[in-house]
Order: sequence, then structure tokens, then C-alpha cells
Amino acid sequence: MAADREALSRTISEAVSRAVTDALTATLSPVKFANTLDELNRYLKEEYLQCILQAQGHSLQASCFDEKSKFVKAILNYVLVDSTRYLLEELIDGFKVVGVLDAIRQYPEQFLEVLCENDTKLDAIMGVLIFEVHLAEDGTNIRPTQERAVVFWRDFLQDCCDRESAITLADVLIFATGASQPPPLGFDSTPALEFTAGKFPTANTCGVTLYIPLLYGEYEEFKDAMEYKIRHLLVMLE
Repeated sequence: MAADREALSRTISEAVSRAVTDALTATLSPVKFANTLDELNRYLKEEYLQCILQAQGHSLQASCFDEKSKFVKAILNYVLVDSTRYLLEELIDGFKVVGVLDAIRQYPEQFLEVLCENDTKLDAIMGVLIFEVHLAEDGTNIRPTQERAVVFWRDFLQDCCDRESAITLADVLIFATGASQPPPLGFDSTPALEFTAGKFPTANTCGVTLYIPLLYGEYEEFKDAMEYKIRHLLVMLE
């Protein structure tokens, strides 16, 4: 199974390489952009770089300026691969013990959605589908008012999607659930859309429930109320 480890190691190393932190860039920049051999060796004398080079079995000083790229590669290899190798091996062993590794090999695409960040953009349809609408029984006096509010809600999501609102769909989701994207494994409970007699929307992020106002008979009034309360929360979170 060494091949599996090597493949997984390469995949993770490539992913990490694309996300090199500013701190790592700052560490490498003096070495990478050194203009003379003396300048290069002066930077390489830094204690933390000496430790890295020793761990790599690399020479501690450059004998010629052309060796600069080799030192940069050695430092990168240690930080991005070797320093995390034992963690990777422990992760693989843990997956193997509970049977997850076999499942990952059998269903790689499904696990990709769960284990890797999903950059799928929210749209109005997704926003509608995320929330389960809790309406009063058909025939009750409040039902038509609730149905009107649901229509306003869907129009509001479309405006957010079309950038006809100062609020984004991610802002709406943060207000209602505390998350800017649906979690890969879903919410602990199905997000619910309910109603309030108040002027502004409220939310219970623990119960994943959004309450939209029934007070308004015109869409623009409903939209203004939604934008005001959501924007107010976002300002508080800044």
C-alpha cells in the first residue's frame, strides 16, 4: 500500500503548496531573492534554517550562488512534506482501523465532497431548498399571510442572488444558521423557515430556524426589513 501513501502524500503536498502561508513566504523570500553568495549564506545561517537543513541532510552553506534553488527546494520540502509526514501516516492508519480508507478508495468522488472544501456557489434555488417551510394547516386564517411571506422570501433570495440587494445569500445563511455554506455532512437538523409577528426577522442558530415577518403586505417593505436586520448583525460580527 506504499503506492497509496505516496499518491495521497503527493496530493496533499500539492494542495498545501497552493496554499503556502504568508509566514512561509516571508521565511523563504530572503533566501529566494538573495542576490549574492554572501547574502545567501548570511540568511542560511539563521538558526531555524540551519535546523531544517540538518533535518534534510543538506549542506548548511552554499558553495556557489547557483545552489540557491536547491536550498529553496530543500526548505519547502521539509515544511510542506517531511514535517507533516508522520501526521499523514497516522491519519491513514486511523482511516484504515475504522474501515474508512477502503471506503475512500471505493467511493473517491463522494468522499471528495465530504473531506474537501466545496466552492459551489449558493444560488436562490439552493437557498429555497435548504429551508423547510413550516406552514399552518390549510384553511386556517393565517395560512394566506404565511404563503405571501414565503413568496416574498423567495423573491428576496433571488434579489440577493442577482445582486439587487446589499445582502448576499451567504449573509442570509450566516444570519439563519451561523454558517456561510451548508456543511458537507449537512446541518444537525433540517433548517426551518417559520414566521414572526414582529417587524424584523429573527433566528435561532442552535435550532437552525429562521423566522420571517408576516407584517408586510408589500415586497419592498419586507425586503427592507430583512436587509436592515441582517446587515445589523453583520456589522456586529465585524
